[in-house]
Amino acid sequence: MKTSKIIIIAFFSLIIAGMLALFINTKNHNENFKKNYFNKEFRLPSFSVIVAEQGADINVNKSDSNSISIEYIKNEKAPAKLYSIQNDTLHIYNGLRMFIKGNKINTVIGQNARWVEIVPFTTDSLILKSKGGRLYLRNATLNETKGRIKISCIGITATDSAEVGISEVDLKNITVYSSNSEVKLNCRINSMKSIIEHKTRFTSYYTPEVIDVKRDSTSTVDIFGRR
Repeated sequence: MKTSKIIIIAFFSLIIAGMLALFINTKNHNENFKKNYFNKEFRLPSFSVIVAEQGADINVNKSDSNSISIEYIKNEKAPAKLYSIQNDTLHIYNGLRMFIKGNKINTVIGQNARWVEIVPFTTDSLILKSKGGRLYLRNATLNETKGRIKISCIGITATDSAEVGISEVDLKNITVYSSNSEVKLNCRINSMKSIIEHKTRFTSYYTPEVIDVKRDSTSTVDIFGRR
């Protein structure tokens, strides 16, 4: 058999083996979930602000309705208080993983949250604040054929060792204040205004058309040349 045919057969065998391994891993994950977890969904009154309190683990998405889906652990007692709504604000407390949907979300705040992930949605204005913890706005399943998500204006505040990241969106304007934190932007930006201080690491993988960045000597700013 020719060497080229052997290489081709080996290549396709690798692909098939990889697909089989992925199928088995997915199946095992689904079986493990059914065995150990179950979800309950609850309707919510209207809210525009989400506050993820210390230790919270949430996923946020925009929807025509307002609801929360909670991932319960089988055979384990759930915390007595998982969430509450006060004055147009949904508070999420330390406990179980939750999936939140709302029709007028404009502010997401992390207060030392374990994990906050926001699925990008088209909007005029969005405020993101993170005091410690991790907060990300990203589309891991981006479909380029449908076009990129567009957001007119985002305001970011990151403090107290927070990790904040935005990816796979197009931004008209962004303002950033970061102190002792890490901020990564992997998105096209028309105009950016930032204040970076107190040992912050700030990275933008695209070069905005208009840039106004102020930083102190303890911080690092990296802006790459992608358009």
